[in-house]
Amino acid sequence: MNKVIYIGFNNMPEWVRIRKLIYMDTKSKILIGLFILLVIGASVWKYKVFVVDRDFVIYNNIACDPYTEACFVYVCEEGDEECDDTPFKKIEKNAQFADLCDIASGEECSGLICESNEEGCMIVTCSEEALEDGEQCVKYEMPVVVETDSDTASSTTDQE
Repeated sequence: MNKVIYIGFNNMPEWVRIRKLIYMDTKSKILIGLFILLVIGASVWKYKVFVVDRDFVIYNNIACDPYTEACFVYVCEEGDEECDDTPFKKIEKNAQFADLCDIASGEECSGLICESNEEGCMIVTCSEEALEDGEQCVKYEMPVVVETDSDTASSTTDQE
């Protein structure tokens, strides 16, 4: 009886190579199965954290009045039309406390605000420690309004 010995994978007949590729050993099957279960488990866990529990932090910019508090503003180069130089504050809020709204259906979204007892919500006004690249602090002084007596003003014009 002649026994054929194949040396190397490329020297085997094609039907033997295909059979070896299709039929894996038990260790490889277990390893691939565990890997697939790990990927599915991680995907389900991330879906639960981000979609169901909404357990993440929202970082956003909200409106700021530079006459009453220090605000951030982006440093814009002259002639840069895409740069927005509107004053803003920064807010960090846990997503589970933010209102859900559907912009695609035209639903109006309420702005992000921190409630008085809300845990994990913080509004950041401009300071040297909070500045990032491309930002600067701005705070305007309130204009001084001088009230004049309208009777005096009209009498001065009448006298002339």
